[in-house]
Amino acid sequence: GFRWDSVYHIIRFSEQNAASNPEAIQMLHDINQELAQTRPRLIRIAEDHAFDHDLAFNGQWDVGYRWALFHLVADAWDADRNMSTVAGALSDWPSFQRVAFTEAHDYVAGMNYGRSRVPATIHPEDPTSLWARKRALLGASIVLTTPGIPMIFQGQEMNETRAFHDDVPMDWSLTNAFAGIVRAYADLIHLRRYLRGTTPGLKGTGIFVQHVDDDNKVVACTRWNRGGAGDDVVVVANFSCHDYDRNDYAIRFPAAGTWYRQFNGDSKLYSPDFGGVGADRVEAAGSPPTATVSMGKYSLQIFSQNPPAFPAPN
Repeated sequence: GFRWDSVYHIIRFSEQNAASNPEAIQMLHDINQELAQTRPRLIRIAEDHAFDHDLAFNGQWDVGYRWALFHLVADAWDADRNMSTVAGALSDWPSFQRVAFTEAHDYVAGMNYGRSRVPATIHPEDPTSLWARKRALLGASIVLTTPGIPMIFQGQEMNETRAFHDDVPMDWSLTNAFAGIVRAYADLIHLRRYLRGTTPGLKGTGIFVQHVDDDNKVVACTRWNRGGAGDDVVVVANFSCHDYDRNDYAIRFPAAGTWYRQFNGDSKLYSPDFGGVGADRVEAAGSPPTATVSMGKYSLQIFSQNPPAFPAPN
C-alpha cells in the first residue's frame, strides 16, 4: 500500500497561505483513483485530512485516538485514567477508514520533542519493568481489538524501549529477551484476523460498549461482524493496578451460556512475572446475561462462544 505524509501540507499552498490548492487536491484524487483501478488490492492511507475533499483515500491515521490511548496507559496514576475516554476511543469511529495505533515514527522519535517509546514513557527509569511492559501491552491489546485498521510500529512487538531514529538499527536480540511479548502480539494478531476460527467478531466494525466502570477502571465491549451466536466477541480491559481475583466482578455478555477465553494479557506465557489471573471460561446467565470475570492488573481478555482449538493459556 501507500501512506502519504502530511496531506494537510500537500493540499494547502503554504504555511503562510492555508487556502486549499485545487491542483494538489486534483493530483491526490487522480493518483488514488489510478491506484484503485490498476492496483485494487493496495490500500491508500493518509496521515491526516484524507476526507477534507474527494481525495479517494481508503483511510487515515486516527491521531486523536493515539493520544487518548497513549495517556490512558502512560499517565502515572490510575485516577487519571478515564474509562469514558476508553469507551470513546473504541467506539467513536468504528470504521476501516481509521488507522488505530499507539506508536508511529512521529510519536516515538527522540528528534521530535524528545519523545520515546511507550514503555520508556511509562517508566523512564526502568522501561522494562512490570508496569511498563503490562501497560504497553494493554495499549497494544486495545489497538488490536478496536474496529479499524491496527498499526504496529517496528520493534513495538518485542518491547523496544529506545527512541526511534532512522540510523539506529533494529535490536533483534529483543525477540529472545521478550519472547513472551512477541508471542502475545502474535496471539492478538491471529485473533484479530480470525486465523484460529474462534473470534469472527473482531473482523467486523460492530461495537457496543456495555460496561464503563470508572471507579474500578474496567471497560467491556461486544464486537461483531455479522452478529449473533458464534460471531460475537467480548473484550474486557482492566486499566487498574488491582487484580480482580475474588470471582465477584460481573460483566454483561450478549448471550447466556459458556464463553471461552481466547486471550489473557495477564498470562504467564507472556512473562513469568505476570499474574496468570483469570479463568479459561465463564458462564453467563440471567437477564441480561452476566458472568463473573477475574482480571489481572493492566490486562485485557477476549472471550467468544467458540471453544479454542487448543487449551487457553493462563
